[in-house]
Amino acid sequence: GIWTLPEIGFIGRTKERALADGWTSVGEAVAKYDQTIRGRVQGLDTGLLKLVFSKPDGVILGVHIFGEDACELVHYATALAQSGKTVRQVLGTTFAAVTYHELFAIAASQALEMLEADAWTDILHRIGGDSRQISVTALLEGLKEAGMNGDDVQEVGHTLNEDLPDASV
Repeated sequence: GIWTLPEIGFIGRTKERALADGWTSVGEAVAKYDQTIRGRVQGLDTGLLKLVFSKPDGVILGVHIFGEDACELVHYATALAQSGKTVRQVLGTTFAAVTYHELFAIAASQALEMLEADAWTDILHRIGGDSRQISVTALLEGLKEAGMNGDDVQEVGHTLNEDLPDASV
């Protein structure tokens, strides 16, 4: 860490460095100090923690912290980045209340949302659509191929027809 005002702490790669080092897909998730309970209580409007992670596995490649106690928080960040922990594993950690460690949970939640969105986009692409539009027929056929029973597929089709009256099934 660097003892400045505000403090700076960092470990591991930036997104740009990770891509240059050969990772093909890298994400960044940011948590701001004012999103934490302690940050709100103290009225902080400066500071953030950024998790850099590989996609789709969520392995933490770097952590960058700018704000109060960054020189202390970087020790946990170092443990995460050097041990190959994932954003999912961070979410399995219980943090003491009213500490800035909540930043890790907030950023990990955001990272997991990105990973899940990517996974759903991939699924939609595989069954004939994309994240903006999908063929209802292709969706129903994909559900059948994935092993959903016929009655359930029909129920999904019925529900989609009610919600999307212009869709043809």
